[in-house]
Amino acid sequence: MMEPLNSCSLGAMGSLLRKLDELLRTEERAKGLIGDLRIISTKMKKLSEVHSPPHTVKYWMNDARELSYDMEVCVDLFVHASQPEDVPAKVAGILAWIKEILGFEARVKEVNERCERYNLVNRYVLLSNPAKILVSRHLRTQYEEPDPVGMEEPTNKILEWLMPKGHGEEDLKLKVVSVLGDEGAGKSTLVKRIWRLSEGKFDCQAFVRTAKKPDTRMILRSILSQVRPKQPLKVCKVPKLVSDLREHLQDKRYFIVIDGLWDVSVWHIIKRAFPAGNQRIITTTAVENVAHVCCSYDSNSIVNVKCLGTDQAKNLFIDRAFGPGKGCPPQFNDFTDEITRKCGGFPLAIICTARLVASQPETEQEQQLDYRRDIVNSYRKGLLCYTVHPVVFDFITCKSMEDNFITIIDYSQSTVVLSEKVRRLSLHFGSATYATTPESVELSQVRSLSFIGLLGCMPSIAEFKLVRVMMLHICSDDVDMRFSLSEICNLLQLRYLQVRCNVTVELPIKMQCLKHLETLEINAGVEYVPLDIVHLSRLLHIHLGKKSSPNPAFSLVDWNWLPCSSISLRSFELLHPICMFSRLPLWFRQLHKLRRMEIVVRQLSDDIDVLAELPVLKHLSLYVRTPPNLEIIFSRGMFPALEYFKFACGVLSLGFQKGTLPNLRWLKLVFNAHKREQYGIPVGIRHLLSLQKVVAGIGLAPGAGESDRIAAGSAFKDAIIQHQCHRSFEVVVKRVDQVDEEGSSNERGQVPLWKLAFRTPPQLPVLKGSKIEDEAGNPLEVILVDADTGSPAVLPQALHVELVPVFGEFPPEGREDWSADEFHRNVVKERHGKRPLLTGDVSLAMRDGRATVGELQFTDNSSWVRCGKFRIGARVVPASYDGGRIVEAITEAFVVRDHRGDLYRKHYPPVLGDSVWRLEKIGKEGAFHMKLRCNDIGTVQEFLWMLAVKPNELRAILGDGMTDRMWEATTSHARTCVPGDEVYVYTAGGSTIYVNSVFNLVKVKIGGTECTLQQLNRDQTMLLGQLILEAYEHRYNLIELGTRYPPSLGDSAWVLENIAKEGAFHNRLEHNNIKTVQDFIRMLMVKPDELRAILGDGMTDRMWVETSRHARTCVPGDTVYVYAADGGTIYVNSVFNLVKVEIGGIECPLQQLNWDQMALVLPLIMEAYEHRHDLEETSAVTFDGDATDNIALLRELILSTPSGGISQANIRPS
Repeated sequence: MMEPLNSCSLGAMGSLLRKLDELLRTEERAKGLIGDLRIISTKMKKLSEVHSPPHTVKYWMNDARELSYDMEVCVDLFVHASQPEDVPAKVAGILAWIKEILGFEARVKEVNERCERYNLVNRYVLLSNPAKILVSRHLRTQYEEPDPVGMEEPTNKILEWLMPKGHGEEDLKLKVVSVLGDEGAGKSTLVKRIWRLSEGKFDCQAFVRTAKKPDTRMILRSILSQVRPKQPLKVCKVPKLVSDLREHLQDKRYFIVIDGLWDVSVWHIIKRAFPAGNQRIITTTAVENVAHVCCSYDSNSIVNVKCLGTDQAKNLFIDRAFGPGKGCPPQFNDFTDEITRKCGGFPLAIICTARLVASQPETEQEQQLDYRRDIVNSYRKGLLCYTVHPVVFDFITCKSMEDNFITIIDYSQSTVVLSEKVRRLSLHFGSATYATTPESVELSQVRSLSFIGLLGCMPSIAEFKLVRVMMLHICSDDVDMRFSLSEICNLLQLRYLQVRCNVTVELPIKMQCLKHLETLEINAGVEYVPLDIVHLSRLLHIHLGKKSSPNPAFSLVDWNWLPCSSISLRSFELLHPICMFSRLPLWFRQLHKLRRMEIVVRQLSDDIDVLAELPVLKHLSLYVRTPPNLEIIFSRGMFPALEYFKFACGVLSLGFQKGTLPNLRWLKLVFNAHKREQYGIPVGIRHLLSLQKVVAGIGLAPGAGESDRIAAGSAFKDAIIQHQCHRSFEVVVKRVDQVDEEGSSNERGQVPLWKLAFRTPPQLPVLKGSKIEDEAGNPLEVILVDADTGSPAVLPQALHVELVPVFGEFPPEGREDWSADEFHRNVVKERHGKRPLLTGDVSLAMRDGRATVGELQFTDNSSWVRCGKFRIGARVVPASYDGGRIVEAITEAFVVRDHRGDLYRKHYPPVLGDSVWRLEKIGKEGAFHMKLRCNDIGTVQEFLWMLAVKPNELRAILGDGMTDRMWEATTSHARTCVPGDEVYVYTAGGSTIYVNSVFNLVKVKIGGTECTLQQLNRDQTMLLGQLILEAYEHRYNLIELGTRYPPSLGDSAWVLENIAKEGAFHNRLEHNNIKTVQDFIRMLMVKPDELRAILGDGMTDRMWVETSRHARTCVPGDTVYVYAADGGTIYVNSVFNLVKVEIGGIECPLQQLNWDQMALVLPLIMEAYEHRHDLEETSAVTFDGDATDNIALLRELILSTPSGGISQANIRPS
């Protein structure tokens, strides 16, 4: 049975008395102790009702609470201690504990006697019932902000300032206005109104509140999430956030409000994210210096907000206390004048006081009625938390800490002096990297913990031995990390656990020991779902996972056979894609108190009856992975209380009979539109008589097009129109991503004819960086086999096959009928900042049913994935083959280990990504290593960066222990590292520097002109030094230029001039499947105008000439491809230059083609380009390297006459 709730003012007295009654009911010596505790409990209840108690009462109440806490600790430690099996030892342990608990008797008597001595109950309780002020209650039920009072002038001034006046130079500057005023004067209310009035007038807007101790990273993240709402935020540091925000806001008209700035240092950082132009920024502050700095000391850009005058203050109070336009009752005139005078004209104080007056009911019955009404309204509006003014928040915090209700520690407090034990601890570390919990806090006594900060700053969970409530909001810069909760098994008093983080959470394998756990809420990806959570008899709420889980793999769960003890469950949410039930467990029938459920099931049929009779189930979300073969029927009487129903499945096959789901108000259906298919729209929606809203989310199955989605939406609306009340409820049809299907529409009904296989398994063990061979020491070989017999098979055309790393635990349960989508989801991505996991000959051309693998190796070990193993998978490259499905091949699962003996070995030469301890004189985990790591120098590359830019500072970090001789040895070894050919660019103030990967200077441009170091004058040399220092500070965000001379066909497109890696041009090319230099040149030869249009207006004429000229320097090789159609044959090289033309079997020189022949050749070239991935090589024609842009010549000749024809004068003579 769940323990009843107690007021925090009573401490643990209620639960303590219940436990002592149970443990000591036969112990005569304890009756007096328990009786005294009951007296204390009664006195505490009475004194807790005293309004504004004096310090004497506060001190006594605090001592009584601490007594209850200490005694409960004694009880809990005894109950959960491991008992010896020996009976005499067990009896001795019990007697020792009884003696210990009776040892509190003197302290209990002292607390009781002190209350009697000062006569606290009679003295204060009887005097604590002041007469109630009987006023007409006026409660505002609306939640919108009221218009500010007395602020018409500043409002109009700011609105006028917001509107653009033209395109002059002055209007294109970054414009900032500062609202200056005391706390509580109405600054926030003013800018909120401005914000509302400006909605829709800018390209993007953001409103962010700061704190007295601000977190700059969170401020920037908040702004970026508002101006770029459709793009998920990645975890990154401040410089990267500034860069991303600046790039997004470039050339946009934006409006930013920063409310509550306290420190100019914050402004100096975030203002760098705001590019100049037609933009507006408002800051509010109570610090005059901050206001001047924000607006660049322009006094005309400062708006002063002053307190209200006497009449305005009084009118504001009357409107808020008694209702707009009702005036003040005569008996309260003097009372009103006194209140407004004490409020000093501050709107915040006036409004807060008025609300207190307005909330005074005329009767206690009315008070209870209003209280319940407020709760119901708040619940219906979804208000689970409330925002208060910083001044009010500071007041609440101060009072809470004063009464030892909570202890709040932020990242700036390294030492905290505490006079009392900490029972409820809140650690607000934000983005601080090195924040720690003060040593003066005794964590073992903490009953409630709230933590907000980085994963590395989180104290050990095991230290909180007696914690009841734990709320952890954690962030990590490395999203590949894991957050282990294995230690919660030692928290035997834990009742509530909430975790929100951006990394995967590892729950303990078994949780049955947490007998008191009532709520388990994990808003993160979950590595493993313990099967025994259904045995937690007190568990009421389960919520595991979030929509954007970092680990998309499913865990297939079959709990059907497990007995369930959690029959009191109220909510059960295992969100997609945390885990999947093979079917609905039968024990779901026992959950008679269940109100909310959200799960994923593989198959669903008539077992929907398992949930159909749950009496209070109101919210149900079902995600079904396998489309049902038969229609799922909802018959009369099913789901009597259900109000919200979401059903997501690739194919809808539902039927609603008369009398089913009588209370359903909101129906949400998510499904796929399939190509030329009769859409499975639910039958009988007209029988759902209580419907108020219907939402359809329609995705596209593979092979389906937008026309199929439109047809599905139309069919769905036709079904809704049949409902007799369809005009009275809301119908929404929207586009969604494809709904995952096991056996998707392009695979259902098709039995694969072929599959890939590895001829022989790989040789074990597999070592990181070592060549992978088969068991006989030969290269691995991928073959094509018959799907039924397993015998070798051959296809007439070549197949493009790729090798990929796959999770070792795939496929689940040893299945062999996985889908292509399941295989794709289980491909392993490399860790952040690492090289591709599988390198070498990962792209193969399969001819005659076989493909041989040359070099192949793993670049990382397998210890960081949850199963600790990889497989090698082989699949046909998506979209490269339009026949039936060819099933993927996988090897057996294996462990990838680091090289033997490599744990402490130095590398000669070292590589950039090596840990810094690989250098001479730096021992792993030694003093030098630790000093470097504390200064964020973890790799050889980071060591070389600082050695190139700040060598003296680097030497100072290593300290006196690094002698001159050792320094020379270390730096000499570091300089043997091969930097590679990557080039990075940094631009500021019209000047640009180019550096390599170890910060050696490659090139300098000042004012757009390239300069050698010998040409620089003194001022330019100083500027160069400053640029290098700035570039070093932004070293993690430099743009990789990547330019190579000449580029190779297989190089990424970003190696070309003016195309920066992951920049705007690169992303546009990637979006259009132009990934390599070869892709770029081919389109440049055949469709140059379309290529130019893809790059957009940002690619100027000069940049276009530079980029295309650089691309043409690529050596095409001597490979020739042939394409024939409609009586013509063309031969092109690897970059689509014409090598030879045959018409009617006769070779025709390009210069001798007439207009009709040219009109035939150009379409042939276009057709060949569309089939460029399937062209056949030929050895009958050789390429001598003399081909030019002859396709461009053809195009020019054909288009040279206005009629589209061509005259003989336009044709070059042979």
